[in-house]
Amino acid sequence: MVTIDEKLCTKCNLCVRVCPAQVITPGPVVTGRHCIECGQCYAVCPSAAVTVVDFSAEEVTPGGEPVSSAALLGLLAQRRSNRAYQPEPVAAEHLEGLLRAAALAPSAHNGRPLRAYIYTNPVLLARIRTKALAYYRKYAQVLRTPGLSLVGCTMGYTPRELKAVGSALAELADITATEDRLFYDAPVVLAIGARRSNPMTVADGWMAMTNAMLYAETVPLAACINGYLSIAANGSRAVRAAMELPRKEHIIAAMTLGYPARKYQRPAPRKDLPVTWK
Repeated sequence: MVTIDEKLCTKCNLCVRVCPAQVITPGPVVTGRHCIECGQCYAVCPSAAVTVVDFSAEEVTPGGEPVSSAALLGLLAQRRSNRAYQPEPVAAEHLEGLLRAAALAPSAHNGRPLRAYIYTNPVLLARIRTKALAYYRKYAQVLRTPGLSLVGCTMGYTPRELKAVGSALAELADITATEDRLFYDAPVVLAIGARRSNPMTVADGWMAMTNAMLYAETVPLAACINGYLSIAANGSRAVRAAMELPRKEHIIAAMTLGYPARKYQRPAPRKDLPVTWK
């Protein structure tokens, strides 16, 4: 729900043009249509005449200085999946900033269906790790089924991808391993979840996690997307119980975090995307 202060309003009608739900009509006039509270009208108004009723000024993150395209590309190029973490806990203000960055990501119809789970308790992290590794030991046995690689290729996986997955799962399933090959001894695990019934949550979740991952670079925090945890969380009741997830929740993305124990000196090489121009 939005309101417009008639004393401040200059009748420029910019709020009408940016409203995706047509809550505001020319005048401008606030109608009775359902407002998704996206804040577009609030953000565009040159005279600050618009108020989003359910939000206070303190809940609005101030805009920063403009970022050049070169600086943004530099940040994206410098970002690494860093799996080397210092053991000390991550400061609460750094985690809060990261979560705020995640909350600023776009959301379909401004639905905001996501929930963040932050795991910092070493005992709980060890329990989750144990259950996830048990899940992958069973999974690795399935991958040894004769002819399974041929099935994978018919499903669109390349031999290189299948080999990489098989190698990674073999490491996870190795009961003699002494290193933590799942979390890499990270002091923090972040997971983003939502109700299973909402099909739009996958895109929302990955955009939120990308925001968090890029914010981590500015602290700096070492960060690495952990697909193995999200797969296990959605495929194993034991892992879900260890993570203390609600019954109808699914995990969209997960990431390990900590202060970096390794510094990368330069960006890694990356090829451009293949492009078809029409």
